[in-house]
Amino acid sequence: MSEQGKGVLLFLAAWAVIPVMDACAKKLGQDGYPIIQIVWARFFFNAMIVLPILYLPMPQAFRRPSRWCA
Repeated sequence: MSEQGKGVLLFLAAWAVIPVMDACAKKLGQDGYPIIQIVWARFFFNAMIVLPILYLPMPQAFRRPSRWCA
């Protein structure tokens, strides 16, 4: 698959996931869950999805630099 095709698929996947995530947050808010818990869960699970996507193509970007200052 071309890079443009991958970009299109990621774009469509994001636009499919975002409304579902918003609907789940609204439902949880109506059910009486604390807002801070809903916000924490949204960001936590979002990070669990996004970090592997970022890590797989470039794991060297997540390594600690050998020199902190130039």
